Amino acid sequence: MVDRPYHHGSLDRALIAACLQILKKEGVQGLTLRKVAKKARVSHTAPYRHFASKEQLLTAVAAEGFEKLAAYLKNGMGGVPMGTENALARAAMSYLTFAADNPQHLKLMFNGERTRSVQLERKTDQPEEAFLILEQILARGQQEGVIRRDLDVRTLAVYAWAAVHGLALLLIEGQLEGLMKKPENTEEIVRGFVSIFFDGMRPK
Repeated sequence: MVDRPYHHGSLDRALIAACLQILKKEGVQGLTLRKVAKKARVSHTAPYRHFASKEQLLTAVAAEGFEKLAAYLKNGMGGVPMGTENALARAAMSYLTFAADNPQHLKLMFNGERTRSVQLERKTDQPEEAFLILEQILARGQQEGVIRRDLDVRTLAVYAWAAVHGLALLLIEGQLEGLMKKPENTEEIVRGFVSIFFDGMRPK
């Protein structure tokens, strides 16, 4: 098989797209650079032009996942005022929608040291944009006096992220079906979940 002509750096995009297709069907355990090359219809040596190893390719795919997650949150927020329970609910719903649409991608993003690998690749210690969006919601809530101020906003954001991520994993693994009477109504679950979580953040 000979390489097809890719110009202006599009080979790396083709390889990432091929990787995502394999992840969706086989998960990370079924992924090899040879399979990625075959899916992208290039020679088995072509991936090495951009990625020295499978891990480096997976880090690039994870980085794209975080960008995509941030886009989901931005689109889901719409014009909802920041700092409100509704804003947190919309962000949580967007997170779960991303998880449902991209379950294998989500698992890859949070697999072991993957997040740290993305940060090292970007040469930054800053949290991903999706996390910063969550921080902005909570910071605005503190400014407006509807969220407690005895905890710093980064700590509150970690709590919220952990809670929403846990709910997302339960959803994509089908665990809610055995725990709730109406697991098919995801938005109702999210609204109830956020209402309880938000109540715990209100000033005492």
